Amino acid sequence: GCYPTGAIALVRPLVDAGMLAPDHPVTVNAVSGYSGGGKSMIESYEVSNTAPAFELYALGLEHKHIPELMAYGRLERRPIFVPSVGNFKQGMLVSIPLHLDTLPGSPSVKQLEEALAAHYQDSSQVRVVTDAAAKL
Repeated sequence: GCYPTGAIALVRPLVDAGMLAPDHPVTVNAVSGYSGGGKSMIESYEVSNTAPAFELYALGLEHKHIPELMAYGRLERRPIFVPSVGNFKQGMLVSIPLHLDTLPGSPSVKQLEEALAAHYQDSSQVRVVTDAAAKL
């Protein structure tokens, strides 16, 4: 699914690099457009205009994509996953906040960026934007 793909893309390179322990408590916050919610959700946004501007869901922490995220992200501890839907048709934002001082070696933001950039250096599909580049 889209949500775990976004989360795995962030988590797996850090686990593989030894910067994020597989049993580290992880929280995944994600918001997607409504088109991924299927026919009834699309109708509530586009036809009946009954959908909220923003909505959290699956708050019982049993989302169907958690096993996929754990397996391909190489996570041993069940992450807290907070999915949501916004009033836009397509797109997704996935964020995984980390307390750097709780990670092995207390890496800096720059070191995390470097690990992600190294992992994706030969990818034609993924571009790592660093904190410095984001400020431009």
